[in-house]
Amino acid sequence: MPGQLGEYRTLSTLGAGANYKLKLASHTKTDYQVVIKIMKGAHSASTAAALEHPNIQKVTQKLTVGPYKKDNEEKKEEEVSYAVLELCAQGPLFGVVAETGRLDEAEARYFFKQMVNAVKHAHEQGVAHGALKAENILMGANFTVKMSDFGNGAPAGYDGYVAPE
Repeated sequence: MPGQLGEYRTLSTLGAGANYKLKLASHTKTDYQVVIKIMKGAHSASTAAALEHPNIQKVTQKLTVGPYKKDNEEKKEEEVSYAVLELCAQGPLFGVVAETGRLDEAEARYFFKQMVNAVKHAHEQGVAHGALKAENILMGANFTVKMSDFGNGAPAGYDGYVAPE
């Protein structure tokens, strides 16, 4: 059942983690499709929003913290924050590899070069990803790699331990 988050109509759940849920949504006026990341508690999407690069998933809008009713639960509300993200319709690289079994050398080199460019740009901006894995490497249009989920990011050169939770 569709819901409403600001100017967006939620269409379906794409995935979830321990502290977040990803929703496919469309803008109510333009029908432009996006992903909305709903995170428990107050979070900042400013790390990823500051990283403008063709191989980094765009954060198009940060919505304010507010109450959100969980799916199919009329009574329970919790404080959440939202980030509107670019839709990468091809899904994670992990899924591509799982479907095909492997990448040939030319494909792997093509994707790896894009990943290196994204990581280099993040490091130049003083950000380390913190959770670089195939599930956080998305496939955009024309097989463009898009690094996602900078939520575990830390300042580049940070010597302290950053727990994945």
